[in-house]
Amino acid sequence: FHVCYGLRCISSVLRKAGHETQLLLLLSQVEEEPLYAERTLDQLAQMVKGSDLIGVSCMAYTSNRCKQVLKSLQKLDIPIIWGGIHATLNPEECLEYAHMVCLGEGEESMLELVSSLEEGRDWRSIPNLAFRKNGEIVVNEIRPLLQDLDSIPFPDYEGDNEHLLQNQVFVPPSKYDYSRDPFNNEFLLHTVRGCIQVCSYC
Repeated sequence: FHVCYGLRCISSVLRKAGHETQLLLLLSQVEEEPLYAERTLDQLAQMVKGSDLIGVSCMAYTSNRCKQVLKSLQKLDIPIIWGGIHATLNPEECLEYAHMVCLGEGEESMLELVSSLEEGRDWRSIPNLAFRKNGEIVVNEIRPLLQDLDSIPFPDYEGDNEHLLQNQVFVPPSKYDYSRDPFNNEFLLHTVRGCIQVCSYC
């Protein structure tokens, strides 16, 4: 299974609370890959059609592909939230493509957001969210980092709600050809939460 640790943690929190989630992993295998094919975007739109919320996450080097995806999904008129490190560092840029941005940790904020949308409550005061209001960017307070990590369920690796992109088509894990995956011989182990790097640009 591919890591996508943040999304899997959020998915497990939402599922534990009784919400349905779907993980669609548009993983690029090399940085130089071109943008996604139209048939990929068409299949993606069909798969998320009827959702109450679309969430995306990416690293900086895949942000152009993320923008392409969001442009194609805007026609569905479904609320879109962009999270992850790129959105946290570049909320203004990301709000050009998404209705809201999640800054920093997302488990608690996403659960609160999903519950608010489901119950028809105003979500605009939820911590860690940024959004546009009357043309201006509003950035809510950032909640303290989670201290009790045992309060979060294990990341969602169930596979029953997951599809991966291979040959420009989404397939379930059971049909994914891992032998053709360049990361097939790697095993990633997270021993800390958050990034361990100290990059100067971050």
